[in-house]
Amino acid sequence: MPYSIVESAAEGTGGDVTIVFPEDSEWFDGHFPDAPVLPGVAQLAAVADEIQRRLPTGHRIAGLNRVRFKQVIGPEQEMTISISENSGNPFCHDFRITCRGAVACVGSIEMTPADGTP
Repeated sequence: MPYSIVESAAEGTGGDVTIVFPEDSEWFDGHFPDAPVLPGVAQLAAVADEIQRRLPTGHRIAGLNRVRFKQVIGPEQEMTISISENSGNPFCHDFRITCRGAVACVGSIEMTPADGTP
């Protein structure tokens, strides 16, 4: 986990977690030298990590839907990931990332057992 957990309130497979990527995180290397920005793939990796912490072991990403990046996140900025289970599919989770009081990213992520079982 390349970030620090500031606060976590899990509710089943959902809930909120507040995290911080440190200034020296490898995610900021070269992205961009004079104005570091947390790449979208790092944001999605954090969402997947937090969902995997709530699911039984051995899950991986099966798909992403309606992902929208709306705000830049920099080093040392607290971001809160809110996760809720999609009622139509227990492996699909809607998420929202907020930073500095504004929505930074929204979407849904579908997880599947790593062994391929339905």
